[in-house]
Amino acid sequence: WVSTPPDLPTQRFIVPVQAIEGQNSEIKTMHSMNSLLREIGIAVSFFEESLIIRTDFEVDKFDISFPNIAEHSREVNPFTGSLLNAMKYEIVPYGKGCELRLHFSYYINKSQYYELIAFADEFVLQMEGMDDYQKVKYTHDYLINNCTYNINMDGPYNCIFNKQSNCNGYALAFCLIMQTCNIDCYYITGTDHAWNSVK
Repeated sequence: WVSTPPDLPTQRFIVPVQAIEGQNSEIKTMHSMNSLLREIGIAVSFFEESLIIRTDFEVDKFDISFPNIAEHSREVNPFTGSLLNAMKYEIVPYGKGCELRLHFSYYINKSQYYELIAFADEFVLQMEGMDDYQKVKYTHDYLINNCTYNINMDGPYNCIFNKQSNCNGYALAFCLIMQTCNIDCYYITGTDHAWNSVK
């Protein structure tokens, strides 16, 4: 369902623990790679900018590569997982495992994210009483009638608020509204194109 864009940035860096510890009142310890990837995906789904997490096993750099994290984040939340732009991390030995200090950046800022969420909430109210097919069609028609295709602009914020975007913006805006309706929707990318699949 989801393909991973090639050559996305992953960097190793060192962040003082104090700089991000305040955002994690309780540092969780993960016992498996699956639970670790899920926890990172959940942090991304809540548009978190940083996360400190511990494991009781060793973590390989490959396991937390950007493409792997991006893919797992899209599985948890296709919308916010697809907004993930870059990730920096540090792996520090901790007991029998390690402590991961992660920092995420997104294609939009937090203010734009909250504007999009508010828009989707309001938009969904307009569809009260519709069945799922009608909601999909109504959303599709709204986006194609209110946004002009512009290959030089992307992202759901441009699609909804600036009324111009390329396929990326259309697909992510559609995905956000479908998620808000509790309709399964996937954001799919291919060579120079993005689209959706709805269940």
